[in-house]
Amino acid sequence: MVDDLYFTINKDGQDVKCDIISLINGEDENETYIAFTDHTKDENNQEYLQIAKVIKNGDQYIINDDIKKEYVKNLVDKMYNSLYKFAMNGVEE
Repeated sequence: MVDDLYFTINKDGQDVKCDIISLINGEDENETYIAFTDHTKDENNQEYLQIAKVIKNGDQYIINDDIKKEYVKNLVDKMYNSLYKFAMNGVEE
């Protein structure tokens, strides 16, 4: 089990640790997206969940957050449904 899966980004000249929440397969089986947080909080003190596409370029991975809002919604719904099915496995309704 991986307890600390993260990457770092440079934000305003400082390295910021981003914790990966989930990996999500896209509609195309060669597409991978990540759900992550950099622990930025909103006005209700809730952490923002961000979604980005992972692009492999040689030995490096590029995080591209330039994806359409509706596609992000579909990915989050897919992630939620998968987590729900996993959590409810073996639980009688």
